[in-house]
Amino acid sequence: MILKATAAAAVLLSEEYKEHCHVDFILVSNPHEAYAKLTQLFSGNIRNKILNRKSCRFIFKR
Repeated sequence: MILKATAAAAVLLSEEYKEHCHVDFILVSNPHEAYAKLTQLFSGNIRNKILNRKSCRFIFKR
């Protein structure tokens, strides 16, 4: 399973995998859809360099 080998600080995760996760995660019903929506949400900010590191800290800790 790729989840065991991840070096990510956090992941988008569905309910079925939360017991196998060793990093912080954001629980979502559909990780692929959530990733697509987050990418769209932040893409304009990144291009315009509006997004800074302080505004990115919204990870739910386990």
